[in-house]
Amino acid sequence: MTCTKPDGKLVLLRDRLSTMDGIAVALSGGLDSSFLAAVCAGIPGLRVLAVTADSCLLPTGELDAARSLAGSLGIRHEVVRHDPLSDPIFVSNPIDRCFFCKEAVFGLCLAAAREQGFFVLADGTVSDDDGDFRPGRAAAQALGVISPLADAGLSKSDISLFREEFPALRGWRARSGACLATRFPPGAAITGERLDMVRHLEDAMAGLGFSCVRARYFDGLAKLELGPDDTVLLRDPAIVEKIVRAARETGFHSVAVDLEPYRTGRMTELDGSNR
Repeated sequence: MTCTKPDGKLVLLRDRLSTMDGIAVALSGGLDSSFLAAVCAGIPGLRVLAVTADSCLLPTGELDAARSLAGSLGIRHEVVRHDPLSDPIFVSNPIDRCFFCKEAVFGLCLAAAREQGFFVLADGTVSDDDGDFRPGRAAAQALGVISPLADAGLSKSDISLFREEFPALRGWRARSGACLATRFPPGAAITGERLDMVRHLEDAMAGLGFSCVRARYFDGLAKLELGPDDTVLLRDPAIVEKIVRAARETGFHSVAVDLEPYRTGRMTELDGSNR
C-alpha cells in the first residue's frame, strides 16, 4: 500500500511559521524537534534559534546530534545546563514527574532565548502525543511554549514521510530516543547511578546492532523493550549471551525481554490508576 504525503499539513505549518519574526526551537536531538528546526530554517526571513538542555537525562549522542543539525541548518545553537537530580520531587519520580522536569527545562530554554532576542519558544510535540499521558505538555502550555507540528496536525508517520525532503534529516539515526527518566516506573527513585545503568546497557545493545531498545529499570532487573525488527537478533545465542553479560557488568542482577514490542507511554501505565 502506497502512503500519500499529507502535503496540506506541511503547507499549513509553513504558512503559520511565515507570519512570525523569530522563533526558538527546543531542540532535543530527536527527530520531531529536528524536523521542526529544519522547516523553520527554510522559511524566508524567519530568524531561528535552537536551544538544547544538556543533562544526565539525554541518551548518548543526542546533544551531538542537536549540535550537528544546527550546524547543517546554519542556525544558532544555545546549550543550557539542567540538573534534574537537584530537584527532590524529580528524584522521587511521581507519576507527574515530567511536569516538574519540563517546567524547569522550558524555563531555562525560555530565558536563554530571550537573552538572544527570541520571545517565542516551540517544542517538537506532534499530534500523536495528545493521546498519551504527558504532564510535560501541561508544563509547556503553562509557560506559553507553542507546538507548531501538533497544531498543524502533523504526526510521527507524517514526519517520517517528509524528512527525506530535508538534506539535514536524510538517513536519520533510528536510535534517537526519549529522555532516560522514562525508563523508570512511577515511584522508583531516579539516581545518577541508575541512569548510568540504563544508558550503558542501551549503548551496549546498540553496539550489538539493536536499533530500538529501552532498558526499563525494575529494582535491579532490566526489562528490555525492543522494536519489532530487532527481535530477530535474539535468535543468535551469542548475542543473547552478550546482552546478559552487558547487563550484569552494568549493574543489573538479571535481564528479561518484554514480549510486547516497544511503544511510547508504557511506563506511565504502571501506577495502576485510570486516566
